[in-house]
Amino acid sequence: DLQVILDENGASDASRAAEGWGGGNYGYYRNGDQSLILVNTSWDTKADADEFEAAMRETFAISGEEGDFWTDGRRLFAVKRVGDNVWYGASTDRAQLEKAMDAVK
Repeated sequence: DLQVILDENGASDASRAAEGWGGGNYGYYRNGDQSLILVNTSWDTKADADEFEAAMRETFAISGEEGDFWTDGRRLFAVKRVGDNVWYGASTDRAQLEKAMDAVK
């Protein structure tokens, strides 16, 4: 699934970036028209996490930047690294995305 996401969003080497995935989990939250998804991916090695994080950032580079986030005009996106885990967040609500990414430890 991660390889497909990276590939469809223009990562230059999606297959390599998705290798070494060790698992993960996600939460999807909705409140009226607002939504938030928070995804935690775990990687077998630091190098695997490095490759995935770089690929995620590469795919966001085509979006505009808005402060600490990237945006496609409708949603905001964020990436945060914690050890061998790479967290990804997307939301239509800036305040909720900020709270979610700040809570990642």
